[in-house]
Amino acid sequence: MQEIYLDNHATTRVDSRVIEAMIPWMNDEFANAGSHTHGSGRRAAAMVEQCTEQILGLLGAPNHELVFTSGATESINLAIFGTFSHPKQPRRSLLVGLADHRAVLDCAKRLKTLEFGDQKLGNQSFSVGYLKVEDATSQQAGAIDLEALQEALNENVAMVSVILGNNEIGTLQNIEPLAKACHNVGALLHIDATQAIGKIDFRVEETQADFVSFSAHKFYGPKGIGGLLVPKERLRLRPQIIGGGQSAIRDVKYPWNCGDVPSFGDCRRGAAIRSSAIANVAKAALGSILRVDRGTRAKRAPDRGWLAPDRTIAR
Repeated sequence: MQEIYLDNHATTRVDSRVIEAMIPWMNDEFANAGSHTHGSGRRAAAMVEQCTEQILGLLGAPNHELVFTSGATESINLAIFGTFSHPKQPRRSLLVGLADHRAVLDCAKRLKTLEFGDQKLGNQSFSVGYLKVEDATSQQAGAIDLEALQEALNENVAMVSVILGNNEIGTLQNIEPLAKACHNVGALLHIDATQAIGKIDFRVEETQADFVSFSAHKFYGPKGIGGLLVPKERLRLRPQIIGGGQSAIRDVKYPWNCGDVPSFGDCRRGAAIRSSAIANVAKAALGSILRVDRGTRAKRAPDRGWLAPDRTIAR
């Protein structure tokens, strides 16, 4: 009897066109993208830069940086803990949806037990709020209730995390009104887009989201590669994995007057977050599958006005 695979929400096979794009970077161009002292390394770095630009264009994210990760779980951890552990982060509250994926819910649970010291703030614990979702009688079952979000938001909320496409029941969240509500009080919006990217038409600039997490293996890319979209020249994240310095986020500012705290590099320099040939391969493949399944680069969006130009934010 022939076996039929029906678990594509868990993972997908690697598309043959992706494998074809990967092979030269395993056999021929296998150099470390961080080795800028020789031609092979510079070619690998150029490919990483090219893939980065392709992905940003295909996801409609001209105002974002792309940080490559090992997958959505790492991206989510970096977005949440990178924001709350920043030494100049004064806000202490996280809001998540009751129907979010465990990758987010477990981070929220862990955050409540952590303390990050800061000279001005001292050691302060963090709070987590759980947002009500539409019940089973609604056509939007599992989606965040906008009124519940507006009620929960205040000036102590640093971030709201929501799931774009529910991994259990498939509900798609309307993001734009949530983003508007968050930005009205200076809060950041993180989207867990793991189950949605590659399946729906998605443009970050249309959602007005700040952070977006995703994994390649959910849409016919290889396992072990994902990404986190981070606002360009707006926010700072504190690194959660120390050493290497191959990939990072440029110095930028935040609406909370964070002061002059060093960031950890510039991901647009084309260096890979993983100093290995497999990382170069995976990034090339991720760019390839998005290029195959999506369309052209999105137009640059006008600068949003929700961040006052004379204030700063702490990623």
